[in-house]
Order: sequence, then structure tokens, then C-alpha cells
Amino acid sequence: MAVYQSSEMDTVIHRIKEKTAQNQIILGAPLPEQEILAFEQTAGITLPEGFRRFLLEIGNGCTWKRGRKMPPLPARNCGGNRRAFPPLPL
Repeated sequence: MAVYQSSEMDTVIHRIKEKTAQNQIILGAPLPEQEILAFEQTAGITLPEGFRRFLLEIGNGCTWKRGRKMPPLPARNCGGNRRAFPPLPL
């Protein structure tokens, strides 16, 4: 898995958006900052910058043009919030 510097993230995000459009990948809606923070606090972790930006700017879960699906991870009890948290991007 590639590791990018903060200065490269705008380019990486742009490239991912282009590739998903070219390959007709339908992404779930991006997550609001509050949901990401709630997950991090409940899990006791801080997500890497690249993953946070992916969730905030690109989306979560997806469907490929051939109907294959990568749904969000199963919902976990997050302080009463039963919303599913997104999978890592591939």
C-alpha cells in the first residue's frame, strides 16, 4: 500500500475521483467530520490522514459497473449510533 505525503494528498484524491468515474464505480456518500470523530473516539484511534480524506471527500462503500459490491462495514454499537462505518478504500 502506497504511503503519500500530506503535500501529495490533493493529487491523490483527484486521481481516485477520476479513476472511479472512468471505471463506473458508484461510491457511497462521503462521511461528515462528526461521524469520523465519533468513530475515532469510540475506537480509541486516529485514522490516517489519507483515509480520513478519502472518507470526507470521496465516499464509503461502492458498487462496480459489473454489480460487485463493497458495502460499508457492519454496524457496530458506537455510543448508541448503529450506523455502519466505511471500509478501507482499495
